[in-house]
Amino acid sequence: MIGAGGTSANGRLFNLSYEYNLSKRSMLYVAYAKMTQDANSNRQFGTNLQGPNGWQEANTIGSDPRFISFGMNHNF
Repeated sequence: MIGAGGTSANGRLFNLSYEYNLSKRSMLYVAYAKMTQDANSNRQFGTNLQGPNGWQEANTIGSDPRFISFGMNHNF
């Protein structure tokens, strides 16, 4: 990805997740991801992220978004 003025815009992603089977059809899961990026990078997780001070803060260039997800899946 190329940023403003031809400078490079690099980023790194760290992801950790865990799944626990309750039965053959039910599963609990939890996931955490953290993105660290250069000042010229504007990568996102593809979701509507909200920062502590509102929507605009989470979508700024050079931000370091974090993501946590947890839930349960059940197959019928």
